Amino acid sequence: MALMTSSMLNIKALCELHLLYRFLQPAVYVIFDGKLLISNITKVNIKRKGKIVQNSTTNINHIRNVRDIDRTLKNFSPQYTVNLPCESRAIVNDVVYFTEKHCNPEIAEFDINTSFP
Repeated sequence: MALMTSSMLNIKALCELHLLYRFLQPAVYVIFDGKLLISNITKVNIKRKGKIVQNSTTNINHIRNVRDIDRTLKNFSPQYTVNLPCESRAIVNDVVYFTEKHCNPEIAEFDINTSFP
């Protein structure tokens, strides 16, 4: 109730704040499909196999804009997010995280976006 009435004296008297000094544990949180929050981990491997599409008129296999990805991201920030490209997987501390996004060969993503909270 003190928070709603903005009474600073009541807030100080009724609320307690305890700081716990601990190390940030390494962790991966799946925010939603293809987006990971990485905490206290410096290396993430991103992999994807190129997509082979067969031309229906010539029956010749060729790769159509869905390129292989085999990259290692190194980041020394305490926390950051990674947006995985379509049909890729992230390998973090021997755990594999998949994305369910399917690639459209005409507009397949190649860039891996990272951001910092």
